Amino acid sequence: MTIRTIVADDHPAVRLGVRAALERTPRARFCVSAEADTATALLNLLKQAPCDFLVTDFRMPEHDKPDALGLLRQLRASYPRLPILVLTMVDNPMVLRGLSNIGIRGLYDKQDCLSGLGQASYNLLRGATYMSPRFVTRLQEYEADHWGGNEALSTRELAVLKLLVSGMSGRDVATRLNRSEKTISRQKRCAMEKLGISHDTALMEYAAMVGLPA
Repeated sequence: MTIRTIVADDHPAVRLGVRAALERTPRARFCVSAEADTATALLNLLKQAPCDFLVTDFRMPEHDKPDALGLLRQLRASYPRLPILVLTMVDNPMVLRGLSNIGIRGLYDKQDCLSGLGQASYNLLRGATYMSPRFVTRLQEYEADHWGGNEALSTRELAVLKLLVSGMSGRDVATRLNRSEKTISRQKRCAMEKLGISHDTALMEYAAMVGLPA
């Protein structure tokens, strides 16, 4: 049976590599029937054409949701039975956990050789799950060191993060909470270390995932 597949990524070279890897997969008849370079194009394709399998980048341009998880939530809600393999280099354990929580069973590391993508896709179609080894290691390390997620944050750290992700500057947060900017910076840094987050973009993704803003 031919497996009608859509490949979504904003880089033509990635789409070409994914197509080649899928169509060379033994024991499976993948046929890339369409490609999309934006979220809008992907959503339109899914409405117009039959699709048995979707391979998509984690971050797709031209989407109306503020976080990258928003598109995947929308896809899972609209097409609950569609197998989806997500391509990403994001190894933030909270984001990886969030993807699993919304029903994404396939996570492929863009740093991995594409030669393994076909077999991962085939296994996913057969009902298995797939997560690249680097992601598995990051989750295991996080679970060992930060069990409990945001529950490990102190009340003050959680308050600081809520205000920061709402759009306030460090100076504004310091004024609101009657603390020094140095204290706010230290509490933000400590909170991010506890969560395994290393930069502000990952912090915003985590906040959107768990609903930090009040």
